[in-house]
Amino acid sequence: MARIPDGSQFGNVVARPGPMVQQDPAAYGEGTARALTQAGQIGMQMANQSLAQDQAERKHAAAVAAAEAKQLAREQAAEAKAAAKEANRVKALVTTAKVRGGLASLHNQLQADLESGAIDKADVGTTWQERSKSLMDESLQTVDPDHRDLVGATLLNDVGWYGQSVTKMVTQRDKKDILTGGLSYFEEMQRHAARGPKEADEAIANVRAFWTATGPMAGEDPATASLRVQLFTENVRQRQATDLVNADPGAALKALKNKDYLPELDPGVRAGLVQSADSSLLRGQQRAALNAEAAARAQTKAWEGAQTVFQAGKVPTPEYAAQLVKTFKGTPYESALKSMMADGPGNSAFAAQPVAQQAAALTQLQNKMNQGGATPEEIKNYERMDKVHKATISDLKEDPYKAASERGVLPDLQPLTLDMATLPQQLAKRAQSANVVSQFAGQEVSLFRPDEANKVAGILQALPPKDRAGALSGLSQAMTPAQMRAFGKQLGAKDDTLAAAALMAANGAKTTNGRQVAEIALTGADALKEDRVKFPSGQSKTSIRAEIDKATRGAYLSEDAQRAAGDAAFSVYAGLVAEGQSPDVGQAVRLATGGVMELNGAKFVKPYGWDDSRVTKTLKTIDAAKVSSFSGGKQIMVGGQPITPEDLAKHMPNATLGPSPRGGSYTVSVGGRMVTSADGKPLLVPLGGM
Repeated sequence: MARIPDGSQFGNVVARPGPMVQQDPAAYGEGTARALTQAGQIGMQMANQSLAQDQAERKHAAAVAAAEAKQLAREQAAEAKAAAKEANRVKALVTTAKVRGGLASLHNQLQADLESGAIDKADVGTTWQERSKSLMDESLQTVDPDHRDLVGATLLNDVGWYGQSVTKMVTQRDKKDILTGGLSYFEEMQRHAARGPKEADEAIANVRAFWTATGPMAGEDPATASLRVQLFTENVRQRQATDLVNADPGAALKALKNKDYLPELDPGVRAGLVQSADSSLLRGQQRAALNAEAAARAQTKAWEGAQTVFQAGKVPTPEYAAQLVKTFKGTPYESALKSMMADGPGNSAFAAQPVAQQAAALTQLQNKMNQGGATPEEIKNYERMDKVHKATISDLKEDPYKAASERGVLPDLQPLTLDMATLPQQLAKRAQSANVVSQFAGQEVSLFRPDEANKVAGILQALPPKDRAGALSGLSQAMTPAQMRAFGKQLGAKDDTLAAAALMAANGAKTTNGRQVAEIALTGADALKEDRVKFPSGQSKTSIRAEIDKATRGAYLSEDAQRAAGDAAFSVYAGLVAEGQSPDVGQAVRLATGGVMELNGAKFVKPYGWDDSRVTKTLKTIDAAKVSSFSGGKQIMVGGQPITPEDLAKHMPNATLGPSPRGGSYTVSVGGRMVTSADGKPLLVPLGGM
């Protein structure tokens, strides 16, 4: 760069004033010209000097820059060489670390495989050598030659250390296998010892000899090996003693108190076994007492069961009789059983008689004893017969068919399939058995056993009201009215409305247009249950029910019967209302029950379909012959006084009728006094059957 001349290039020259020259002014112009020329020369000289200097500086600067560039190149080359060397060193370190990690992983994997059994211990050393060498060789190929020897030496040290560990690993596995095998041998000897005292001694000797030699090879010191043998011996002896305690506590107690018996037993264990033997003896005594008590209870229960069978007059099976003989042989009950079995045929014969005959026989016997006295044998016989009679009545209430079968009156009964499509046909076959049972029981029985009736009730309840009524109507065609009423009583235990509908079906209850009243009642019951009945203004459930109760009060044998009739009438009333009709209480009662009539100051339920005039006319037709048929030819009594059939016939139009348990039949009262037979039973007039 050109510099502005500042005079320094000329050296340290100080301007000095020159001599004063006097010139002619005329010559002034020439001097000026010379001066100017001289000045121009000086300027040119100075410019040339500045250019030369600038060029010199430029050259110098270029030389400096070239030198600096060379120096930078030398420095960069040195840095690159150092970096490459460091990179090789770092790579060598990383490779070393990776190989070390690989060796550690290989070692750990071999250990895990050895423990799991994935590799045989005989193959562990070879596998280590092959896989570690392969890992080393592959890794060293990637290391810079300058570092390869050092890395190889370092890794060889690790290979050697891990190799020693692998060897120890196999050795430890051998020791473990020895210990495992030894323990298995111990277990076999334990089982051998359990076979008996001789075998126990053999087992202890075998184990002691075996483990004394083998225990150290398993890595156990002599003290530990000796302790293991001692524990085995103590366990064997403890088991011997325990087995004896369990088998014979008394003998065990005596033996254990002798110190020479199994001297290897731990003293604490011996004391515990002595206590256990004592407890076992006590428990045995208690158990024997309890067993004796339980056996006594079982005998008592078995005896009570036998009494129930024989005293009820039931016919025991040969198998059951044989079982009883075996059960009571050698017991205090043996003699009593023989006596009871000897009386059994007589009881069975009496039990097989119709209930009415049983009652008559008891009455006859009672009268005989009251009149002429009785011997102890007669009293015993009466008591026996009375038990049979009462048991028969009780069993008949529960299940008439079962009661009859157990007394030999009825053979085994085939169950009903309860297929509603074929049920009427099945009931037709059942009717023969029902007649036998009815004659035996002295009253009409249902064609269904209790469990069968419950199942039929469940089937009927699932049907709509119309189908339910239709099914009941179909069943009524397969039964007599009395059988249908008996079936209705069975249904009452499950569904009162269904029972009432069954009775309506039994009576053939229909409206004037031929519709089944049972359907109306079932419709009403469902509507009441679902709160779908809208009573007319001024009416309510309470008021309607009160009117029904008033209309039926006094016409039934019991409050339960009146309530059932009221429920049925109320269901009919509700059914009519639900269908949009405007019924009255009298209509509902008539449809549900047949209607209530008051005659000669007394209420009774008319036979279904009868009006009042038919009742009065029928009573007038009863003559002496019909009265005799009602009484079965027996003496007729009124207030304890005899009356002839002719006289009673004359009183019938003015008599009062009352309810009875037998549907369609009525009791008769004359002058406020009930008409009975000589035995005190009410005389029943079968008005509904006339």
